[in-house]
Amino acid sequence: MKEKTISIRRIVIRILIVLLILFGIWNGLWLYYRQHCFVRVAEQAGMTKQKGMHVYYISEVPLENGITAHYGVFCPPYLRFAYNYSAHESPEPDRIEKNGKWLYQCDYRIDLSIHPSLFGEPRYQIQIYDQKTANADYLAGKTAELDCGNIYTFEVDADMNIIQEWSYGGQAVWDDAHDEAHAMFTRAKDVFGL
Repeated sequence: MKEKTISIRRIVIRILIVLLILFGIWNGLWLYYRQHCFVRVAEQAGMTKQKGMHVYYISEVPLENGITAHYGVFCPPYLRFAYNYSAHESPEPDRIEKNGKWLYQCDYRIDLSIHPSLFGEPRYQIQIYDQKTANADYLAGKTAELDCGNIYTFEVDADMNIIQEWSYGGQAVWDDAHDEAHAMFTRAKDVFGL
């Protein structure tokens, strides 16, 4: 009976040791992922750390025609592997007054999310907000308030070819906003060193 108790105790101790080793490996991978894919990228891009926010690094870069590019690096919380870089460009101010109504200045707002991978290529997702239609609907009285417009989401590859469209009916908007999105996509890849 005593031998059986010692045997069970050894098995439990070995299982605990294996679990501790696996936990240590998981922590090491997470630390490497956070430092290599997020902190290093943000520091190389000259971004500053924000305190008390989920956005750990953020940068605003003025472009031509009053447009500002916003770049952010969202570091993953402890032991999570699913955060991203983000980019969008917008005019300052975002809305202007026309005929007593506040309207969007640009036809489309384009947001880019880049999801780095520990062992592979990053994934790219582009969201296009159709502000052109939102302005037209608001001016025509179809909506009581100016909304953000229809949102079209696309997963793209590193050359900005569509892999998958996550929303219905966005091809015309994609075609219309493609050049603007491609310019922003290229600038963002340069900022993040991709």
